[in-house]
Amino acid sequence: MLVRQSTTPRVPVRLMTSLGAPVTGVIPGDIAGGLFSVIKSDGTVVDIGATGGTFFEVDSVKAPGLYHLLLTAASTNLVGTLQWVLRPTATQFVAAVGDGAVENITDTLAAVKGQTDLLPASPANEVTVAAVKAKTDTLPASPANEVTVAAVKAKTDNLPGDPADQSDLSALLGAIEGSGFDTAIESLVATHTNLLAIKAKTDLIPATPASQSDVNAIPGAVWDQPRSAHVTANTFGELMRLLKQVFSGRCKVSEASGVFTIYQEDGTTALQIQNLKDVANNPAGLGAVERTAAL
Repeated sequence: MLVRQSTTPRVPVRLMTSLGAPVTGVIPGDIAGGLFSVIKSDGTVVDIGATGGTFFEVDSVKAPGLYHLLLTAASTNLVGTLQWVLRPTATQFVAAVGDGAVENITDTLAAVKGQTDLLPASPANEVTVAAVKAKTDTLPASPANEVTVAAVKAKTDNLPGDPADQSDLSALLGAIEGSGFDTAIESLVATHTNLLAIKAKTDLIPATPASQSDVNAIPGAVWDQPRSAHVTANTFGELMRLLKQVFSGRCKVSEASGVFTIYQEDGTTALQIQNLKDVANNPAGLGAVERTAAL
């Protein structure tokens, strides 16, 4: 089961006899040492006193053998796997082990929200992008830099106070037609060549850039990726895949070696392997009280 980080949840444990029969009526005095132990993902053990406020029998008739343990915030403050162990003072029941995982999805969602808060209220749409393209189509391949602008300024500083008007310029262009101009109203041949080079660049811009709906579809494509594709170590996707297999995938305990195996989606390839130990720290397929960290 999933447990929120640094909370005090009630987790289930089923108490059975050595023959597999449910045990009812267990009280805190029947628990070894008067406490149960919680093992966090780093191997740290937190002992919690078994009292009427931390140990509960659910219903001896409707749910015989089912009990709840109240964990402390100190035992759930580390994200990762979590186990809880309960041992009897004598032979009232066999030692019981439960397991789950601590998650902190709230922080993850907060991080996502922090990123989306930076998005504009009205992102650029196709019409806006097309308008920008219309402007950039007229830009030269190599716009003027500061040095070029300074050189232009040095030239313009020498312009007369009353420059020639349009009619004078038109007459001048007509006079020099044929010596560098295609016609009187076109640019110089060299400039025309440069414009063709610019066109070759802008022709590569798509006619229809990505729409808003395409952008909105990206998060869905990420979240809907098959869990079997999440194999990168230490990623959130890998953790969610492991948790899914723990709760609903195939798992197996070897009675001979005390090896606990969690399988991948194909049900044959091992995803995670852990060792089970008895109270004497020996490998144990049955009567295990501890599960080691993953190999």
